[in-house]
Amino acid sequence: MTTLCDGMEVEFSYLRTTLGLTDGNLGRHLELLAQRGYISMRKTYNGRRQRSWIQLTPVGEAALAAEARVLRSILATIDGVNHAESVP
Repeated sequence: MTTLCDGMEVEFSYLRTTLGLTDGNLGRHLELLAQRGYISMRKTYNGRRQRSWIQLTPVGEAALAAEARVLRSILATIDGVNHAESVP
């Protein structure tokens, strides 16, 4: 989802290459994200070749922001523990 967070629509093959996943593995991940309303997918055709385009939805943006807040909180806790351990 972070690959999609800039608001741009990206092609399936770009995601596959960027993430280093197989078609099937990426397809399954995208299917689950779409079911939750986190991404939208549209298909176009270039001659006979089908192209799939993926974009983060507002629901997906909100979910990603919530996840980032949780991760920041975890990191702040870790930083606080590490700082406390280093103080004599």
